Amino acid sequence: MEAARGHLAAGEQVDAVVAGTYVTKSGGAGRNGLLLATDRRLVFFALKLGGHEMESFPWSQLSSFEAGKGMLGHWYRFAAAGNKLEVKWIKDGDAAGHVAELVRSRVGQSAAAPAPAAGVADPAASLRQLQELHQQGLITEAEFGAKRAEILARM
Repeated sequence: MEAARGHLAAGEQVDAVVAGTYVTKSGGAGRNGLLLATDRRLVFFALKLGGHEMESFPWSQLSSFEAGKGMLGHWYRFAAAGNKLEVKWIKDGDAAGHVAELVRSRVGQSAAAPAPAAGVADPAASLRQLQELHQQGLITEAEFGAKRAEILARM
């Protein structure tokens, strides 16, 4: 997560993140990484030998979203300006559902549009999701503590 954060724009807020496997455009082998839903765009980020791979779609350019679940976990498919992105083998949990909800609510929105239902989320569910991200090593102890304090302050 720290490596991905270094490639975000100044002030860009990560709203949700899940680990999964990105299927390349050529349909070849997938690359394990993170799918981040930010306040501005949808980003897939993966580390690779000697570098990284990143693909992002601003919310305004996303034209479709499909989601499903198979034996190996959830999968998401997105389309934007003629490009397609698939992320599969996403583990069950609150984070998978939260990302799907965010994407469904933001497809086609401009970056200037306010995020729907901001602050309306159930604080207990948000804390459970935050704990899951921390246990999976997707956020640091410091990020966990800061976000936990923010959620508790809104109660």
